[in-house]
Amino acid sequence: MTDQMHLLDAPVVPESGIKHTNFFNGRVLTATDLQDEQAANRRQHQQLGRATGAGVVVGLEVSLAASGVGNSTPVLEVSRGLALNRRGQAVELVSSRTRVALARKLPAASRSEAIFADCEPLQLGPDLVGRGAYIVAMAPASAYRERAPMVPVGGGGRASGCGDRYAVEGVVFRLVELPLAMISASQADRDIVAGLMSDSERSSLTPLARAAARSKLRNLLAHACFGTAARTAFPATPLLAPRRAQEAPPTLDERLLADGLLSDCDVPLALLFWTQGGVRFVDLWSVRRRPVVVAAARHPFLARDDATEIGEAMVAQFQSQLSDLIALPELSELLGAIRMGDFFRYLPPCGALPLAPPGTPGGIHPPIFLAGLPARDPVFVEGAVLASVYRDGLACPALDLERGEFFWLYRTRENAQAAALAAGPPAALFFASGYLPYRGDARFNQARWGFSNVAGLPIF
Repeated sequence: MTDQMHLLDAPVVPESGIKHTNFFNGRVLTATDLQDEQAANRRQHQQLGRATGAGVVVGLEVSLAASGVGNSTPVLEVSRGLALNRRGQAVELVSSRTRVALARKLPAASRSEAIFADCEPLQLGPDLVGRGAYIVAMAPASAYRERAPMVPVGGGGRASGCGDRYAVEGVVFRLVELPLAMISASQADRDIVAGLMSDSERSSLTPLARAAARSKLRNLLAHACFGTAARTAFPATPLLAPRRAQEAPPTLDERLLADGLLSDCDVPLALLFWTQGGVRFVDLWSVRRRPVVVAAARHPFLARDDATEIGEAMVAQFQSQLSDLIALPELSELLGAIRMGDFFRYLPPCGALPLAPPGTPGGIHPPIFLAGLPARDPVFVEGAVLASVYRDGLACPALDLERGEFFWLYRTRENAQAAALAAGPPAALFFASGYLPYRGDARFNQARWGFSNVAGLPIF
């Protein structure tokens, strides 16, 4: 069907536009008319939701309540929160804590068509065999609650039956398997990921080696979700890839959507790695995103909201993974001897490392942890300077440790002074991408003996 020609100042009203019930005196209203009005309101709300952008608004943090050791069922716990999916639908979990068992005892119940018919049908999740990486997703659902009397037309005002009183909005959780083929376009990288999956469960390895394999696996899976490799490869062929509207390479969730594994109704909440030994980790920030509007013309070198969004997610993901790593019981006596390159392939453009003297739990020992990495010796900066480093760093790409990318090291004067007190807060070392301007030059307006940059005076 060819497009119709339209004139200036003439309304363009397509048949597929939002249809509002036209109310006038004397009109006979039926349930269908009221349902049409409800549907029109929902479509208008979805327009606002799409304008806001898809992502998690607040809450919806996923944690592991039971790992599923042995033959038991893994259980996740999800906090209350609100999100918007790609259709613009608000998806809200109102219970303070919702437990989700990773099991499907009965066939998945079909959701009511009263509210979310446009989200039917969703593809069923994978067979739950407990091997591989999965995305935990949440989508809208609804169910009928309570009953109301029904008076038929011409029934003399007498109720002769009942109907459902309310269609109540809710959610449905499902797992989306992350195929190994989607993790990277490189067969060599896919082999590395497969090898790490195997090594993380190999009983012949030491607990330290298994923990290192699991950490690096989590790091690689996260950056597959961030699209780090695609963003890194783009500068080499800037004129070949963006044929249409200067498009950036598709993200992992866009490829999952194209293959029908994710739907526009889904909101990704977390990434998990599940083996026969149970769920080994749950990573929120690999797939969790704040609402952001993606421009029609996308380009990796242009400033855009989702570039900062990815930077924020990379920083949050690294800090969460590092905290989980430090908390591992099997590493409590070994933290002072571990090296970053054994546990991470990629770093965010900026981040913080908790410090501790050798042999002291709760932090790392920088000379050993950073051994072999191209970083400049740390210097003191004021906290206000570090805040600007973070803001600028969020638009930078991830640091690839295997490519020897350089980074700066800083300590804030405020943290160093407070940590020096008997009951002070933990000491922290900050890193920032070497692509950012150096911020460690001496500032004579804020010079403090012992917490300033003086030639020949090392921090550690």
